[in-house]
Amino acid sequence: MECAVKAGKVRSIGISNFHENLDTLLGAATIKPSVLQVECHPYFQQSELKAKIAPYGTILESWYPIGHGGPRLLNEPLFA
Repeated sequence: MECAVKAGKVRSIGISNFHENLDTLLGAATIKPSVLQVECHPYFQQSELKAKIAPYGTILESWYPIGHGGPRLLNEPLFA
């Protein structure tokens, strides 16, 4: 992926659900990921992970933001 960025074929690198080897990747990568896509919603905010990736300029992209329409989140008074 870094070669693709350097060749101008892509503008940035994103990763998804990359938890287990994240430290290895961040330690070895010349170009740090711009985005890490993980499950994130009001009941699972990933605060620790957000803090971990922030120094690298990596932002968190949420999937499952409203629990796939599950009643627990949809009936939350804040959202209703």
